[in-house]
Amino acid sequence: MDNGNDPKSSGLPLSVGSDIGDVERSMGAPFSPVLETYREIPEGLKICKDALSADEIAEADAIRHEFLVEGQSVPYMQDIVRAFRKLKGKWTYAEIGTTDRSNLAYAASLLADDALLIGVFSNADETADAMIRSRLKSGQNYIFLKGDPRKIDTASEMSRLLGKRKLDALFIDRDNTAYAVMTDYAYFSPMLGSGGFAMFHDCLWEGNHQYKGAADALAEIDRFEPVYLVPGFGECRRFARPLFRDPTWGVVGFCFPAHTQAVNKSTQKLAPKPAKSAAIVKDRTTLETQIPLKHPTLICIGAQRSGTTWLAKALQEHGSFWLPGNKEYNYLARFPRNRVLDRKAYDRLARKSWLFFGGRDKHWWKIYTRDWSLDNYAELFSLHEDKEYSADVSPSYSLLSEGEIRAAQYYLEGRPLLFLARNPIDRAWSATRKIMDDDPERNMDVVAYQMFDVYTRAFSDYAATIKRYRDVLQDCNLKIVFFDDIESRPAQVMSLLTRWLGIGPHPAELNPSLISSKRNAAREITLPDELRDAAEAYYAPFIEEFREVCKIPGILLSEDLPLWLTGTAPKTRPPAPVPQPQPQGFFRRLLSRRT
Repeated sequence: MDNGNDPKSSGLPLSVGSDIGDVERSMGAPFSPVLETYREIPEGLKICKDALSADEIAEADAIRHEFLVEGQSVPYMQDIVRAFRKLKGKWTYAEIGTTDRSNLAYAASLLADDALLIGVFSNADETADAMIRSRLKSGQNYIFLKGDPRKIDTASEMSRLLGKRKLDALFIDRDNTAYAVMTDYAYFSPMLGSGGFAMFHDCLWEGNHQYKGAADALAEIDRFEPVYLVPGFGECRRFARPLFRDPTWGVVGFCFPAHTQAVNKSTQKLAPKPAKSAAIVKDRTTLETQIPLKHPTLICIGAQRSGTTWLAKALQEHGSFWLPGNKEYNYLARFPRNRVLDRKAYDRLARKSWLFFGGRDKHWWKIYTRDWSLDNYAELFSLHEDKEYSADVSPSYSLLSEGEIRAAQYYLEGRPLLFLARNPIDRAWSATRKIMDDDPERNMDVVAYQMFDVYTRAFSDYAATIKRYRDVLQDCNLKIVFFDDIESRPAQVMSLLTRWLGIGPHPAELNPSLISSKRNAAREITLPDELRDAAEAYYAPFIEEFREVCKIPGILLSEDLPLWLTGTAPKTRPPAPVPQPQPQGFFRRLLSRRT
């Protein structure tokens, strides 16, 4: 290890212009010599002490090269690589203000497999964001937050995205003025949790004739919360301002805010320590048990009667997917909370879950019913160590309001969302036939009433569903699959799906006979001609609006449109049939509206 007298100990490339003499450089200028007490660093920073290896630099440079634009030179990375050793295994990481996004990509390679990364930038760069996501580990999630870090509203939005979670690491690199550094630290450091830390890039800039520099801000912070320096070369040490006015770049400052040093049990639960193996965890029947949190690999948001049961069965047949015994969680739709009010319903769910897990996991059905909370959603997927992937297939999610989507944004942002779309007329008729199975003696008034009731129309309004998700989620990773493809080529659909998710092939890709296109089918009953005519006129605008949605680049898993989307349709919606308490005469009134 360097003793601090290396002329490169500032972390600078030596090509920077300087008035420092050779003698001063030999003593470690521009900010050495220092007192011996300044060489004392906390235990948590000792991982940064050792000199860089060639492999570390090569790995970082390879990632940075991917983000270079034409004419841009390779950035100086030594200080970043050395400091980012602290990120290994961390769960939540936020970066404020860098421009090329390559730091985020490098951070992702070090963070935990299910880490959350948030980038706060004033500029959108879809190409760079797509490159970041291509480098994420399978369970990681990246959120791009567009906003001005100088405004408290931006910090409030990040706080909302985090919910009760806390940051493990905060990297500040927006600009190097004292005002910018202090603003970012004041606004965002309160979001750091127990053991969390803030990092400041190029923290020793002294400013110029117009602006005070980052060193001024850190000098103020250091008065109350110790700041430490990790240069690209040389030894780590306590913060000390440069002793010369030469511009000093390439040093990362570390600060461990006082509030992060207190033990916070609630934070520990939300950001658990490294996973214990199933053999070590002997008792998982209490809510306080620490378990490794997993997020679902795939969330299917509908539509109802459009192949969701087929999807759930096909994923289970993959062999590496875990799904609950009753397929539909509906957890984000807040349904379980309402069920708990009915003690009999709760007991019924409890028995079903207990039987499904072989009597081993009271914990699962407790958080699913009695202890329902959005904060526990990921925990539902964390009790299946033998399966690599999991899925939530809940058609009710197509009815989530913008407020409900926003409440669950942490779990939805950037996650693979799948929407299964079927001809709205066929979908409505399938839903009606499913009810007719229970009561085949229904008359035409009741049948027509069911075809056009408020829920049938809501489930068939695909454009509105997708618009709500795209309006709320800044990173809406949503794909559309057509029911027609599931019926005609189910094996190819699974092949496209597994490639999109980046997982191993489905057995049906080698043997298509292993997968069926029929699941949970309703009884075959022909739709009466008069009712079909009425449905075609009524649902035509729904189809037209959805056709426009399908033109969004990259939203289709397969680019082939089904026949029901290739025609033309009226653009003005007819007035919605008003549901009546008694549907007598409903079909006659419906037909009269068409004339």
